[in-house]
Amino acid sequence: MNHINISSSIPSSTRIGPFTTIEGKIEIGKNCKIATSVAIHGEGVIADDVIIDAGVSINGKFSFGPGVRLGPNTVIENNVEIGEQTNVGPLCCFGTPPQHKQYKNEQTFVKIGKRNIFREYTTVHRATTEHIVTEIGDDCYFMAYCHIAHDCVVGNGVTMANCATLGGHTHIGDYANIGLLVPIHQFSRIGKNTMIGMGYRVSRDVPPFVLVKGEPLYITGPNRIGLKRSGFDDRRIETIEKVYDRIKQQMMSKVGVLEQVLGDIEKEYIGNDDVQQIIEFYRNSKRGVVWFNKAGGL
Repeated sequence: MNHINISSSIPSSTRIGPFTTIEGKIEIGKNCKIATSVAIHGEGVIADDVIIDAGVSINGKFSFGPGVRLGPNTVIENNVEIGEQTNVGPLCCFGTPPQHKQYKNEQTFVKIGKRNIFREYTTVHRATTEHIVTEIGDDCYFMAYCHIAHDCVVGNGVTMANCATLGGHTHIGDYANIGLLVPIHQFSRIGKNTMIGMGYRVSRDVPPFVLVKGEPLYITGPNRIGLKRSGFDDRRIETIEKVYDRIKQQMMSKVGVLEQVLGDIEKEYIGNDDVQQIIEFYRNSKRGVVWFNKAGGL
């Protein structure tokens, strides 16, 4: 037996399983499939072709785009927006309160883009400050047991392997690849198209376009495979390598000359967007940028 008390009618093409409760100011689209023992309470929109599997719990304000799928026993807590064609695996938790002692139940949010994949047990927490958003872009892949903490901003096309963990206020650039079991310190920034090797802890900013590994973490060179997958040709990759090699060589030979080196490079590569991103990343770093491999190469 179902208990349904909502503000709008349910299209005839939508199917709702037994023992399901739906209450509140809720709009449900066409061709949806809501399974058995689902509990939905609050205010929100369920667009066309959404699938909500058995045991899902949804509370508060929410919005699910067309084709979203929520896996069994997933929890959507409050103020969560999920973009179209996003697939959420079993036992995920989105919109739960931030793990922060200063949080006082302010109205904060989670916004998730389109075509993302979240595997089982992934968690995404709301932000800590009034009207601030924990935000994830489009076309990302989060493997099992990933954690995206409060106030994080994750770009497009990001991959996080199993158990990768983002501390609060972390920013992840587009197409970054974060390896298995990698923990990233709060307030860190990870540049676009960067690859972090599995199991290494990140306590400083990681600049764009590089591969990093080791304890302590260091730059080994351009993330060649990732860059080629993103459409970079050999010439672009060679330029990136030359810029990083120049930063390394001059920084290792002199102390306190980073801004001078960046200024010289900026003048030499006027109009090169890749180089400008590297320069801006170094200039805007507040935690410091990971160093280079002293053994050779970059």
